[in-house]
Amino acid sequence: MDAISDFNSQAGFRPFVAPEGRFLAEHGPFMGRLDGDVFRLGLRIEDVHANAGDIAHGGLLMAFADNQLVVGAMHKLQDFGYLVTVNMTVDFVRPGTVGGWLEGTTTIVRATRNLVFAETMLTVDGETALRVSGILKRHNSPPLDPDNFLGDKIAPKSGERGDPNPPAGYRPVNIPGGFLVAIGPLHGQLEGDLFRFGLRIEKRHCNSSGLCHGGTMMTVADMQLGPGSMFRTNNFRFKPTMHFSCDIVSSAREGDWLYGETNVIRLTRNLLFSETMLYVEGEPVMRASGINKIVKHDFELISPDTIFA
Repeated sequence: MDAISDFNSQAGFRPFVAPEGRFLAEHGPFMGRLDGDVFRLGLRIEDVHANAGDIAHGGLLMAFADNQLVVGAMHKLQDFGYLVTVNMTVDFVRPGTVGGWLEGTTTIVRATRNLVFAETMLTVDGETALRVSGILKRHNSPPLDPDNFLGDKIAPKSGERGDPNPPAGYRPVNIPGGFLVAIGPLHGQLEGDLFRFGLRIEKRHCNSSGLCHGGTMMTVADMQLGPGSMFRTNNFRFKPTMHFSCDIVSSAREGDWLYGETNVIRLTRNLLFSETMLYVEGEPVMRASGINKIVKHDFELISPDTIFA
């Protein structure tokens, strides 16, 4: 795509260079703007980024925040050595509606020899949407060239999908929403009140290093915390995420089967506190905890009768 449409662009923003066929190219178009040492990532929220309620999916917002943290921190530090997210904490302040302009900024709290502590604020149409803090680890990979971050063409979407080849007992799940359709197919396994989400990691789920993108893992973890807790509590009312925190303890790679398990800590009339672990071959790769708000109306899109329909 040679031209940047008015719908996808804001003044001064240019296409963020993303490797073809990988996460950022498949779920964009991500844009960027550099003003001195301030790097802003931008995205026009489209149907393909939304959940069943026509608002930006939490997984998409966290993937955006993860990239804003890393690239924004590099520019603030004027140090373009590779950074890897090891912890991210998110407070969801307001939803991002389809058509809105999502934008981020990053500040540095502290930088040490091995770690960078940073914060990011995301806005939708100028109003605060997410408050994010992260811990980034310096990696010994060769430094990146900041001149290659922004380009003139939007990365094309390959649309390539492989065979998910799920393990025995996993079946395709039926959860509508443009972002889950794009990142899926998600599969599920139900044993009593324990529901496990699973995803076969493909190239399109990975970053430029060939490892599973943090946004992919956060999406699966977010689903485990929300819908996963519905089965644990037999309460299928809509539970939007208010707070999410994760520790990335290991890597998932192309070809891996990523899956999760959820435990409920406490359920009140208005709030749900839960935690989840994501695994590859029985080894933990992410630990996450969340606080979900329980709304008053039933969310009939997810239930034991519809999840595998």
